Amino acid sequence: MVYTDIVTSRTPIPTRLDEGEIATLDEVVSAGLASSRADAIRLSIKRMKDALHRAQIGDEIVSGYQAMPQTKEEITAARVGALALLDSESWPEYESAPE
Repeated sequence: MVYTDIVTSRTPIPTRLDEGEIATLDEVVSAGLASSRADAIRLSIKRMKDALHRAQIGDEIVSGYQAMPQTKEEITAARVGALALLDSESWPEYESAPE
């Protein structure tokens, strides 16, 4: 058996939640999205951390393109490639029905 989320210690953090927030936690637990209120809070923190990390990566990508913008030739090549990919696919859901 492999344990991937071994926690050596946890620090309690006192907080106050209103009735709506508690109801939301209970709804999340009832839906099976978390095993407990505390688990729901931990999962929320994990998701916010992931969202922050993704935003930071996005900012780094933007900074890279700002530091070294694409040339017109690179942009043209990307457009040509994207259009070729789109043209090679069938899109039956967007084809109009015969009248």
